[in-house]
Amino acid sequence: MTINNSKELEIAIVELEKSKVIQESLLKEQFHSVKESLKPINIIKNTFSKITHTPEIKDGVFKTIAGIGIGLLTKNMFLGKAVPLVRSLVGNAVNTSVDKSIKTGADTIKAYGTAIYNNIFKNKTK
Repeated sequence: MTINNSKELEIAIVELEKSKVIQESLLKEQFHSVKESLKPINIIKNTFSKITHTPEIKDGVFKTIAGIGIGLLTKNMFLGKAVPLVRSLVGNAVNTSVDKSIKTGADTIKAYGTAIYNNIFKNKTK
């Protein structure tokens, strides 16, 4: 842009000031967006969101979490303070049955896990 007189100079200055205000507001918005995304709770939410949208990872994570959780729950529920020999025999039987039920009922477990995740991490709008 060529400026030939004072009137054109004033117009150019006004345009540059408008551009400056717009760029400042965009920069502030970007800063607040980055600041919000770096909060620990948002990092965790984003990580879980990425996991739940990747089918291969989602299936493996749900099966692993379900297996560990159900295994611990059933062992503590059925064994308590049993004699060590009985504990190991019953523990192996419980582990085998839990593993089998997780493999056969993976879709049901995944559905429950997804429902729990959605209830905990999704915003509730009314």
